[in-house]
Amino acid sequence: IQTTMTILHHQSILLMTLLLILNSNWFLTHTEAFSVSSRRHRSLHHVSALAPSDSALLAQNQKLSEAMNVLNTAAELQNKEQLQTDESIKSAFEKTGPSDVTPPPINNKPPVTVAGTNTTTTTNIPSEKDVYYVYKIQPEHQLKLDALKRAQEEFSNLGQEDADRIFNAISQEINMQRLPLAKLAVQETGMGQLEDKVLKNGLAAELIHDRYKNAKTCGLIHDDTYHGLKTYAHPVGPVCALTPVTNPTSTVIAKALMMAKTRNAGIFLPHPKASDSSAEAVRICREAGERAGAPVGWLQVVSHPTMEDSNAIM
Repeated sequence: IQTTMTILHHQSILLMTLLLILNSNWFLTHTEAFSVSSRRHRSLHHVSALAPSDSALLAQNQKLSEAMNVLNTAAELQNKEQLQTDESIKSAFEKTGPSDVTPPPINNKPPVTVAGTNTTTTTNIPSEKDVYYVYKIQPEHQLKLDALKRAQEEFSNLGQEDADRIFNAISQEINMQRLPLAKLAVQETGMGQLEDKVLKNGLAAELIHDRYKNAKTCGLIHDDTYHGLKTYAHPVGPVCALTPVTNPTSTVIAKALMMAKTRNAGIFLPHPKASDSSAEAVRICREAGERAGAPVGWLQVVSHPTMEDSNAIM
C-alpha cells in the first residue's frame, strides 16, 4: 500500500507538471498572438494618425514651391525691366545728352588724316565704357575754385598746433556773433524762431569745440604698438558744402569748424533763399581763421547759386 501510494503521488506530481507545461504553452501562444494583434492595432492607429500630417506637409511643400516659382518669375521680370531701363537711359545719353552739359575728350590722340581725302577725323571720342559729362562752370566760380586749391595746398602744410589755434579762434568769434546771425537768418528766410536760431548757433560753436578740441587730426593720430599699426590723418579738400534754408548759419558754423580742425579748405553752396545769412557766417569764419593763421581764401561761398552752378562746382 505504501508503495502504491508513493507511485500515485509521483504520478499526480507528473500530471500536475504536465498540466502546468500545457497551461504555459497556451499562455505563451495566446500572449504572442495578443502581442502581434496589439502591435498591428497600434501600427494601424499610428499610420492613421500620421497620414493627415504627411498630407498637410506635402501640401505645404507644394505651396512653398509654387511661391518660390512666383518669386523667381517676378525677380526675372524686374531684372529684365531694369536692364531695359538702363539701356534706354544709355541710348538717350549717347544720342543727345543733357542740354546743359558737354562731353569732354577722353583719349588725347592726335587727329588722323584719311588718305586720299581732304577730311580729318579725330579719335578723341568717348568710348562706350567711360562716357561722362562735365557741367559748365562759370568763370567767376572757377576763379574761386582755383583760389581754393591754392589755399588747400598751404593748409596741408600746417600742423596740429596750427589747426587747433584756428579751430579755437573760429569757435570763439562765431559764438560771439550767434545773435546777429540768428536775426539775419530769421529776417531772410522767414522761418523759425529767433531764440531757436540763437541756441542752434551757440550749440554748434560750443559743443563741437568742446568735443573735438583735444582730438588729433593731423599726421600720426594713433600708434598701436601691440599690432604694429600706425594711423595717419591727411586733409582731403577742397570740400564742397551744401547748407539748407532751415539752418543757414548753424550749418555753416559746424562745417567750417570741422574743416578748420582737419585742415581742409571748402566752398559753400547755400540755399538761394538763405544765401545772404549763410554768406555772412562764412565771412566771419573765414576772417577769424585767417587772423589765426589759416590760408587766405580758405573758405569760399557762392551767392544765390542755381542748380546748374551747384552741379558744376560739385
